[in-house]
Amino acid sequence: MGILDYIVIIAYFLGLIAVSMIMSRRIKSSEDMFIAGRNSSWWLSGVSSYMTIFSAGTFVIWGGVAYKSGIVAVVVAIMLGIASLLVGRFISGKWRELRIKSPGEFLTVRFGHKSVSSMGHAIKRLSFFRPESRFLQLECWFSYTAEQDKVDGGDRPQPGLHENSIRDFGMGFDTQKNGNRFFTGMRYLNAVDGKMIQKWQYVHSTEGVTDKEWAYGLEGDWCKKGVDHWWFGRRYPNGDHDGYKDVPDGHQKLIYNETDCKLNWQYMRLKVDTLNRHYVEIQCQDRIWDMRGVEIDAVDPYNRIDNLINPVFWVSTDANRRVFLYIDSVVVSQE
Repeated sequence: MGILDYIVIIAYFLGLIAVSMIMSRRIKSSEDMFIAGRNSSWWLSGVSSYMTIFSAGTFVIWGGVAYKSGIVAVVVAIMLGIASLLVGRFISGKWRELRIKSPGEFLTVRFGHKSVSSMGHAIKRLSFFRPESRFLQLECWFSYTAEQDKVDGGDRPQPGLHENSIRDFGMGFDTQKNGNRFFTGMRYLNAVDGKMIQKWQYVHSTEGVTDKEWAYGLEGDWCKKGVDHWWFGRRYPNGDHDGYKDVPDGHQKLIYNETDCKLNWQYMRLKVDTLNRHYVEIQCQDRIWDMRGVEIDAVDPYNRIDNLINPVFWVSTDANRRVFLYIDSVVVSQE
């Protein structure tokens, strides 16, 4: 790189620092952060909405689309801009009248609290180091908590540390081996609509459920029963799910932070037999559940992902509050 390149890079970072220092003095609340303190004009809101879809990948991907397909890339980009302006002009004003800050709040106003839910999901894409191995194990230390700086509405007051805002969390594998794609995992169903449940479940689809029912009426190669249980599978009011079954004697009260400034770390472990497609063991703290003989769902393999081994972690809520799952010392092992 030349001197001019370094000057541009340094100027860019200095600009970022300057903007952050200026805005840090102006932004005092989440309302300032997300909706500009309700002072943004409709056209600026539309432009801001449009710009949120841009990233470094945008110019690479859409440049490739334009190179391959021509003017269609430009037309799509223009339509997105027009749609964003229309939203800013005709929809954002309605949200402003409702005094809400997010789509989640709108769903709460429109349909009630039970319509609100969200999930955080992290996946590490790996492949088998030793394809001939039989056992696969995932273990880690974890802690979980809910956002502490928010009070729920009158239909669901939640004093204290909001433990019952955490619906569930868990970990597992997305695997393809020996001509089969299969998902395994352990899930802690903590609470449903504010009621504490506190039991462990394992990933396995319910008998009698069709592919179409699993995928909410969709059809195709990606819509097979047992695949992507985080997103698919019917949910039920009591917390049941077409993608999970209860671990026998699986109720367990975990340690939860007694003050909002503390996190208690706990241990969990999942072991599966990838050769015979059976669960082996599930463990949390000092409790170990023998899962030998419990079969794992399997579907036809996908193209070009043989020996896939993706560890996955997730956490979800059915409250209008952020929840967090922290993980540390993650170990993936084979034998």
